[in-house]
Amino acid sequence: MSVQRPSFLQPTPEREWNHALAAAQALDGHGQVAGADSLLGAFALRYPRSRGAAEANYWRALFRFDSMSVESAVPLLRAYLASPAPRSHDVEANIMLRIALLTRQLDTMVARTASRAALANAVATAAAARADSADDRAAAATQAMRAAADGARAKDDSVARLKSQLATANDELARIKKRLAEASKKPPGASPR
Repeated sequence: MSVQRPSFLQPTPEREWNHALAAAQALDGHGQVAGADSLLGAFALRYPRSRGAAEANYWRALFRFDSMSVESAVPLLRAYLASPAPRSHDVEANIMLRIALLTRQLDTMVARTASRAALANAVATAAAARADSADDRAAAATQAMRAAADGARAKDDSVARLKSQLATANDELARIKKRLAEASKKPPGASPR
């Protein structure tokens, strides 16, 4: 059986610490992390050299680690581990600090990867736009070549038609010349047939 001093004989910081911690845990349990953080921060400011002040950093870090921001827990964990006051949660604080630092590294890697992915997407989008533009230019060139070929065929058809008409006209002219030549060989006064 251990014997402890009655709570009314304990120094004020030790008496108030248990109540402050219980109230902060209750606030955190109801999702009021900021309230729990403020309560423990105020305790640490009121009794900066107390064991409770060092423990307050641990509990504030734990609440933040759990719900707000792992990054904001890092300075509190470092302050807790650097405190000369007796500490109850060194092992847990060291583990949480390592996890927080690893989380920071992962966040940095994720941000870099996301940035690289965004850059790759932008490059791919630009390449696709250039490919679409090249496809559009190729389609326009193909269409222009088809139009030119159609125009050339139409021109060839027109030239062929004109040649045919010219040949017909030349044939007609040749017949007329032949008739004229025959008519000039006939003696005057002969009747045409």
